[in-house]
Order: sequence, then structure tokens, then C-alpha cells
Amino acid sequence: MKKKGLIIGIIIAIVTIVIVVGCVAIYIAKGFTQELAIKEEIQAIDQITNVTDLQTIDMEAFNQKTDSVVTTGDYAIVEQAVKQYIKDSVNYTVEVNALLQDETMTNLVTAENYQTDGPDFVQTTTYITETKAKLEEAKNEFSNMFTEEKIMSYIDGKTDKQKFIDLYKEVAIGNQTELIPQEELETVQSSLDDVINILNIEQEMIDLLKNNSGKWQIQNDMVMFSSNDALTEYNSLVGQLQTAAMQLSLK
Repeated sequence: MKKKGLIIGIIIAIVTIVIVVGCVAIYIAKGFTQELAIKEEIQAIDQITNVTDLQTIDMEAFNQKTDSVVTTGDYAIVEQAVKQYIKDSVNYTVEVNALLQDETMTNLVTAENYQTDGPDFVQTTTYITETKAKLEEAKNEFSNMFTEEKIMSYIDGKTDKQKFIDLYKEVAIGNQTELIPQEELETVQSSLDDVINILNIEQEMIDLLKNNSGKWQIQNDMVMFSSNDALTEYNSLVGQLQTAAMQLSLK
């Protein structure tokens, strides 16, 4: 009887160990599956955003993917954090790109706009002021958006478990030494400077027209000044604008 009881005890112990090991294995497998799910989600988002022109991104598919959550628990915290960073960084980049390609600024110093908004140019001046402010902000903040400090801020305070902080860093940053090549950042910064310069020149042209109100008129889509000095200054600004625009187009 004692021997039988001992055997039963051993069997129970073995069964218990098997159950525990099985639960641990299931837990590990589930964790691995969730990690894989996050990485697959990031790859899917990369495919959506892998376009030559940011304006052609399928934003409906992008938002649907970045707003969805396919994992649970602490993995969901990691997934939501990295997707929110991706969403913010892509949206911000699209906004900056839109500023750089805004066709409105090319129409500010045209005969049509002079006739529509002159001689006070209230709308034109407001546009230039507001757009320059946005460009200056983008110039100061764009590179910051892609720093490790900025990226890691999306997980700050969301979890205190180092395992999941490390997982977030792995999927959000990986082993990259540069999140965006320095050459690309410098190109964006230089382009922003060029556009700001163009707006400054256009503001000078508008100010010249405002300061010479009543001394110019539009004839055959051209500005005609009654003052030679004003005409000379205006033509000089036109030359500067053409040079600045050419410089930007070569970027």
C-alpha cells in the first residue's frame, strides 16, 4: 500500500510538473506570438508608407492600421505606443512636405493676385506671416521628431517593465544608428530655408506695391510703375525670386 501510495504521489507530482511546464510553454509561446504580431503590423505599415510621393499614401489604410490593436496586455501598450509614434511622424512629415509644395505662394506675386487682393494685400500678408511661422516651427522641430529621445517619449509612463520598454525600442528604433540619414535631414532644413527666403522676397515685393499705392497698375498681366526707382527695385526683387525658386527646384 505504501509503495502504491508513493507511486501515486510521484504520478501526481509528474502531472503537476507537466501542467506547470505546459502553462509556461503556452505563456512563452503566446508572448512570442504577440511580439511577432507587432512586428508584422509594423511591416504592414511600412509597406503602406513606402511611396516616392508622400501625398500618394493611402491614408485610409494607414489610419486603419495605426488605429487598430491586435495584441493584449503589455504587448498592446507597446503596439499602441509605436503605432502612435509612426502615425504622428508620418502625419508631421506629410504636413511639412505640403508646406514645401504649397502652390499658393507661387501665385502671390501674379497680376491676378495683385488685382484681387491689392492695393492693401491683407489676405496675402496674412498668408505670408502664417506660413512663415509654420515653416520656422518645422525648421526647429522636424529633426527633433526623429531623435531617439522623442521616440522613447511615446512609451514613457506607459509601463515600468523593462522587458516591454526594450521591446518597444527594438520595434521602434532597432539597431539603426541614424533614424533618418543626416543628408536627408539637411536637405529638408535647406529646403525650408529656401521657402522662407522666397516668402521674404515676396513680402518685399508686396510691401513695395503697398508703399507705392496709386503709382502702379496692371497692363497686359504686367505691373507698370509710374516711378522708375520703384520699377527698378521691383525688377531686382523679381530676379532674386527667380534665383531662389531655381535653387529650391534643384533640391
